[in-house]
Amino acid sequence: MSEGQSEISDANPLPFAVDETSVSQSLRERQSLGWKQRRQVPLDGLMGDCSGRRLWAGDADFLIAVVASMLLTVSLPDFDPLLKGLSFYLFYLLYFQLFEYFFGATPGKWWFGLRVRAFNGSRPSFAQIAIRTAWRILEVNPIFVGLFPALISVAVTRRHIRLGDLMAGTVVVRVENLN
Repeated sequence: MSEGQSEISDANPLPFAVDETSVSQSLRERQSLGWKQRRQVPLDGLMGDCSGRRLWAGDADFLIAVVASMLLTVSLPDFDPLLKGLSFYLFYLLYFQLFEYFFGATPGKWWFGLRVRAFNGSRPSFAQIAIRTAWRILEVNPIFVGLFPALISVAVTRRHIRLGDLMAGTVVVRVENLN
């Protein structure tokens, strides 16, 4: 073998030599740097909020989103009622998508001291919020038994999260748990 190559052994299944100490040191450095830059929260410490705060925040957001959606829909020119209904629902969903993406919380969550975070504690991406919002169609919908799917999943999941949060890799947490 040439000088730069090492023999593959049973202890190292990779086709190249690996110095375990330098790998672990590199991982520790990356983790410490990442934690400082992104203000992450340890994964095992990030639990969802399943208290009354989340329900009150949800009620506040529902009222704000419905009123805002009604005002926006009424301001549209007259056209097919079906399209107006779809516009209303689109405005309703955009309320959650835009506030959670740009501010990390809707006004209701903000007032009740809650924020949306990715599982690693960082701010969620636009795609994560979009997945979370899309699942709202199934979970928080009067046609599909209202709020029950969301309430059940918050009550029974280990992290106390909705199915939309589970699919998106997000969680709603109290602000004091982030510091």
